[in-house]
Amino acid sequence: MAKIIKNPKLSLLYAKMYRCKKCKDLIKMSCNIYDGKSNGPLRGGGDSINCKVMFVGQNPSYRRFENTNCAFSGGFGDDFRKLLDEVGIKEHIFITNIVKCSTLNNSKPDLNIINNCEEYLLSELEIIKPEIIVPMGQCSVSYFNGTIGKLTNFKNYKVFSIYHPNFILSYKRNKLKDYIFMLKKIYKIAYEEKS
Repeated sequence: MAKIIKNPKLSLLYAKMYRCKKCKDLIKMSCNIYDGKSNGPLRGGGDSINCKVMFVGQNPSYRRFENTNCAFSGGFGDDFRKLLDEVGIKEHIFITNIVKCSTLNNSKPDLNIINNCEEYLLSELEIIKPEIIVPMGQCSVSYFNGTIGKLTNFKNYKVFSIYHPNFILSYKRNKLKDYIFMLKKIYKIAYEEKS
């Protein structure tokens, strides 16, 4: 059963997502719908719908989410949170995914699955109204028509695309300084610049 969260709009949305049966291939699995604890702000802001930064990944990792029930926890997730702390992104942040359920073997979701989940992502955007959307990883960056390290726009939202933290922290540590620079740009856009 879906967990109850304090924000009524998000509660209704997540209840709808939990009942979703659009993707037959995912119905057979335990669908890891991100709720108020795992899909809400990483820290600070409670269930605030005034989150300044919305990070958007591909889809929940089945193994990691099943083990922790929390987005971006353990391993690279903890390291990523430390990077956010380092650049000052400490509150009013929200994390979600293009696709809301885990895919078999954490495979890249196909276009049909992405299209089936689109209404939920767009509803989250409408509820949260972030200052900036931060797509992470190829799937998310492609959805938002973004370019890594560049400021673009999507439906009147500012978008700043970055590599997925797992890619940087696992395979490209030599690019960590550049990655931190991008996070600092996100901080400046979200917390310092006037709309």
